[in-house]
Amino acid sequence: DAGSFEIATQKSVIDILVVFDSGAKTWAENSWANAEWKDEGTMQEFADYAVNKMNLVLKNSQLFDKFEYRLVGVTEVDAAYTTVGSALGVLRLWDGPFSGIHDFQLATGADTTVLLIDRTGDDTSGISYSLENSVDETAVAKMATDNKFYSVCDIKTTDSMYTMSHEVGH
Repeated sequence: DAGSFEIATQKSVIDILVVFDSGAKTWAENSWANAEWKDEGTMQEFADYAVNKMNLVLKNSQLFDKFEYRLVGVTEVDAAYTTVGSALGVLRLWDGPFSGIHDFQLATGADTTVLLIDRTGDDTSGISYSLENSVDETAVAKMATDNKFYSVCDIKTTDSMYTMSHEVGH
C-alpha cells in the first residue's frame, strides 16, 4: 500500500560528555556534597544526577520509550568561566584548556558535550547551539562539521532546575 509506512521502534540514545570547569568542580565537591541527602560529592555523581534528571523529563513527557540520554564520560578542564556565553565560544574551538576535549569526545563516542560552570558573571543559566528550527540531515551534518553540538550550563541551576535538559534539547 502506497500510503503505509513503518514507524521506527528502536529507542535512540544520545551520548553525553560532561565537562566541569574548576568552579563547577569545586561546587560539586563542596556545596552539593553538603546536601542533607548526600554522603559525598564528586563530578561523576553530579553528572549522573544531572543526566538522570534529563531522563526524568523524558519519562514525564512520555518520550522515554523513544529516546534517552546516556552519560558516557566526565572530565574537567583547568579553567574557570563566569558567564555561559564566553565559555560556549571557547569550548567549540578545542583550544587552550579544551584542547583535549575533541579527542575525549571521540574516545567516548559522545554525541554532545555539556560544560558545567559556576556562573557568577550574568543571569543566564545556560546556552547552546541549536538547529534553528531545522531538523533536516543537512543542518545536522553542518552542525557536526562546525563543531556546534555543545552546551554550557550553570551547575547550580542544573541542580535546582532543568537547565541541562533545556539546553541539550536545543
